[in-house]
Amino acid sequence: GDYHVIISDFNGILWRDKDISLMEGDSIFSQPVEADGSLYILWENIRNNKSRIVMLTPDTTVESPVITPLNFVSARRSSRDRYSFSWNLPDDASGIAGFSYSAGRSRLGSPPRKITNTSRQLRGEVEIKEDGQWYIYLAASDYAGNWSETSVIPVYRDTVPPGPVVFEEMEKDDTGFVKSN
Repeated sequence: GDYHVIISDFNGILWRDKDISLMEGDSIFSQPVEADGSLYILWENIRNNKSRIVMLTPDTTVESPVITPLNFVSARRSSRDRYSFSWNLPDDASGIAGFSYSAGRSRLGSPPRKITNTSRQLRGEVEIKEDGQWYIYLAASDYAGNWSETSVIPVYRDTVPPGPVVFEEMEKDDTGFVKSN
């Protein structure tokens, strides 16, 4: 068989192995290199008598999830207290560890950087008790420890009914009928 570059991670009482040289041919002479506080792994790959140097770079980004409202229409006024939504599972080289979400008043807000939903839980709900403009924030975290940019969706809670309809007095003729054109 082919030679591969394997990394191992100790998790509790077990070691978890991962093949990082997912390519055909022999992957040999692996070498870890630290540069600028990041770990890079280099190795030689030989396939069909051709040699090449391969470098695995650190995963430093996560794609932002896309929020889909479930029981409301974004930015349209609603009188409900609970707003349910779902989101997609972004592609990521390290895999998505989970998500965090919250709600707030600022368009520029973000959720706490603490995972509240795993990558299998792609739904959430926030409770909003005060009227006005609100925003739902959602971010993804990968297994490399990176957080995505915050996805934001507007919510407008409005529980105050409109006031009574007031008709303006219309001009009438001498007999009491409304004048027409």
